[in-house]
This record gives sequence, structure tokens and C-alpha cells, in this order.
Amino acid sequence: MANLLTGPVIVDQGLTLVSTIQQLPLGTKGRDTAGNEYVYVSGVTSGAVGYACVIDETGAVTLLVGSGAVGPVGVMVSALTASTYGWVQVYGKATIYTVGDVADNGLVNSTATAGQVDDASTVRVLGAVFRAARTGAGLTDAQLVYPTYGM
Repeated sequence: MANLLTGPVIVDQGLTLVSTIQQLPLGTKGRDTAGNEYVYVSGVTSGAVGYACVIDETGAVTLLVGSGAVGPVGVMVSALTASTYGWVQVYGKATIYTVGDVADNGLVNSTATAGQVDDASTVRVLGAVFRAARTGAGLTDAQLVYPTYGM
């Protein structure tokens, strides 16, 4: 049986830092002072700030695309590329990369562009909603409540 950890844990791996050396066990969870929650993962080819990804049981990620991988979804808070390690956000106020126009309170959906989302497609990311309108591609605010895809 696993032991529970209690109390605050301070880690050396800052939220936006990327490392080529694994600093923590993959899957480690952490919260910031605003209550946002993150998971420590290994990177993926072409990862970028705000890109949505699917987190597998080993702590590896794949970029969210079309009707691809199934599982928990996170949003990259740094450019997690192949052979790097860092954090993805799974809860709270996040900044996510849209492929085009989105509406405030629009539903977050996957697109054919890996890692980028919109509110026009039909394949929904459950537990995520846009919290600001945006014209054109780029970063916009979203609310995450442990989002999942294809489950």
C-alpha cells in the first residue's frame, strides 16, 4: 500500500522551466499559490506553450489532435519538446493556444492541428471551457477542471 504525503512539498523545478534531466517522478502533482494544479511530464516533439496534450499513465504526453489519443488532458506551461521534462496544467485558470476564432464560454474541442484547439469542431475536451473571446490563432484564457478526451 502506498503512503500518503501531507503538508507542502517544495520542488526545484519551477513551473515554466524545462529540463533535459528528469527532476521529479513523472506524474508528480503540484499546486501553485493560486490553486492551479499541474502534473510533471516528459515532453513531445513540437511542444509549445499553451498546447493541449494527452497524458498517459507513464507521464508521457502526446499532442491533442483530431480524434487521436484518449485520456487526461493537460496544457503546456512551457515549450516541452522531445527529451525534456516539465509541467502541464490540469486544473484552474490556464492559457491555451487556439487555431482560430473562439467565443467567451465556448467549448474546447480538438482540431486537426496538433496541440491547438477551437470551439467549432465536434470532438469535445470535457472539463475545459474558454473564458475569453479571441479573433485569430493565439493564446487565450480557459478554465480547466481535470479535462479528459475521448473518455
